[in-house]
Amino acid sequence: MMDLLPLPHDRFACPHDGVALDIEGWLLPGMIPFARTHCGQCRRRYLAHLHVGFCGHSTLVVEESTGQIHDNGPHDWYRGNVVSCMATRQQPSAPVTAVDAVDTTGKDVILVNTLDPTYGHNLGRIYVIPGLRRQYPDAHIVAIVGRFFAWMTPDDVDESWIVETSLRHCADWNDNIATLTAQLCGRAKRVRYSNLHAGPTIDISQFTRIKPFTTGGVEQVGPARIGFHLREDRNWTYRGLPKPQSQAIAEQLQLVMAVFDTLHKEDPEIECAVTGYGRSGAFPDWVKDLRIVEQDSAAERRWMEFYARSHLAVGIHGSHMVLPCAHAMGAIQIPLTDYWSTSLDLWEWVNRYSAQEALVRYLRVPVSTSLSETVSIIFTQLLKLQQMAGFDYLSRIADAADRERFTLQHHRIFKGGYPLQYRDHLGRVL
Repeated sequence: MMDLLPLPHDRFACPHDGVALDIEGWLLPGMIPFARTHCGQCRRRYLAHLHVGFCGHSTLVVEESTGQIHDNGPHDWYRGNVVSCMATRQQPSAPVTAVDAVDTTGKDVILVNTLDPTYGHNLGRIYVIPGLRRQYPDAHIVAIVGRFFAWMTPDDVDESWIVETSLRHCADWNDNIATLTAQLCGRAKRVRYSNLHAGPTIDISQFTRIKPFTTGGVEQVGPARIGFHLREDRNWTYRGLPKPQSQAIAEQLQLVMAVFDTLHKEDPEIECAVTGYGRSGAFPDWVKDLRIVEQDSAAERRWMEFYARSHLAVGIHGSHMVLPCAHAMGAIQIPLTDYWSTSLDLWEWVNRYSAQEALVRYLRVPVSTSLSETVSIIFTQLLKLQQMAGFDYLSRIADAADRERFTLQHHRIFKGGYPLQYRDHLGRVL
């Protein structure tokens, strides 16, 4: 966390002559937190990225007169956000609505800026709020959130600034946010900019207000419930082979339907659903199609309500899988190799389980895995999770005869999974 008043406590060097830059103020025009600086030797003026938040370990300065970006190696994705910020400086800014705003005169204010074009990064930023409330119970917490993310704002927030922007434009320059923060600094006794560290674990229901899957009752044992979370700009293709987008969308739908068909043959009572964004293709009546075309908070809540009753959430990494995985009993992610290293980021809610149980509940399957192997893993995992729910329910049955009857009734679940084969129309095993 960084103090911003009267001036940020930070250090920067002029990229032209190496002289320490003089800090004269700070600026928050949206996603990117800047210090206003100048070089006493060459007289150049810079916006310097404060060493806080994402890529806070890297030094990045923007020369105000030319727009040239100087850096010592932040990630390309973050540099791209700075480029977007500066490129939109002269464009109209998205409106910002202050919700539950109060007079902050003399208050200790903590700013939590969640804006980021990557969906999961919004989660990483908002995760800190409950911990901040515990650590600083008397502080006035202000959350800056996109409209698409406002429903996730936890009750620990005192005030919200809701930005009428889409995920894609979260890095755009926003004079309205800059004005609000300048006004805040004119009144508050202290203003701090929150970092990202969220602590050892996260209660996801503090954000969605939906309790994740919980075992204990017979209704949690069966029928089996599975959901695929999809997007049409990052698709699951056979063995991960690259395809033009239209072909990749069609192939993803075929693969998902192949999984559902195979599972349905093994268990006709299974409940299947697709969630996420897109309307391409069609599914049979026994598959719930809960997809949407444009962001809708009520629809996203309905997704999480479904996953909170589901044994398994499946999807390719990068399709906004964090929340479905957090609410379902277990999950399987299919990461592209390029994203393997980040495919379990922001899963702090997993820490509520023991290491052994977490390893059982959550799996990664390489995108290069064959379709038959993927189907077999999903089928086996689905039964494994039902077994776990079944054993939990068995432990609550006092009568031995009732336990035996329950075990016999659910023999298929307790027997466990087995390898399956998926064949194409030519009879070839895929």
